[in-house]
Amino acid sequence: MYIQRQDLILAGTENANVLAGNQFEFSPVRSIIEFGLVASATGLLVDILIGARAVIVGMQPNQANRVAIYPDDFPTRAGAIAGERIIIRVRNPTAGNLTLFSSVKFTPV
Repeated sequence: MYIQRQDLILAGTENANVLAGNQFEFSPVRSIIEFGLVASATGLLVDILIGARAVIVGMQPNQANRVAIYPDDFPTRAGAIAGERIIIRVRNPTAGNLTLFSSVKFTPV
């Protein structure tokens, strides 16, 4: 299972969960989840939560302006049980609109 997204984050705003509404917003099975994160330019701040656990807080993703390449742009992985919500929260404190390219790779265990 794999999710790949491209989301525009407007200047001075936050997207509470770029995965909201996605079929795999909730882990379908017990999995190791790997996160690929790339930004169009510097400035985005990313938090990743699985259930109530913070996996990443305030990370600045690579600024390659393209989709994430495995494994280079996948800085972290974490476990999830079936049904846990996966949250990728993104803040853009800059004065310009920026794009987050995110990929989520599930490996059932």
